[in-house]
Amino acid sequence: MENELLDLFVDSVTVTPWSSADQYGQASYGTGVVYTGKIGGKNTMVRNAAGQEVVSSKQVIFSTTLTVSTKDKVTLPTGSVPLNPPILAVQQFSDEDGAHHTTIFL
Repeated sequence: MENELLDLFVDSVTVTPWSSADQYGQASYGTGVVYTGKIGGKNTMVRNAAGQEVVSSKQVIFSTTLTVSTKDKVTLPTGSVPLNPPILAVQQFSDEDGAHHTTIFL
């Protein structure tokens, strides 16, 4: 990614991977990792994990490719409302050089 664009990635976002669920459906998570991303707000139609069309009102773009699942937990910077929105969809983008960046739709 171009250095000028990387200057826009100023938001610290924690992604905590889903680990498992107990017999009652209570999720367990691994250790969260803090990434630098760019948080934006734009209403966008996406398909969730169940294949339903839903509206994403916030997106986080990461300047690298990440393996993120809709079961994972995201924590946005302090003051964000909501602080832990559900991940509706994840998309990786490529260019002529290969995998480029990951966007999560919240």
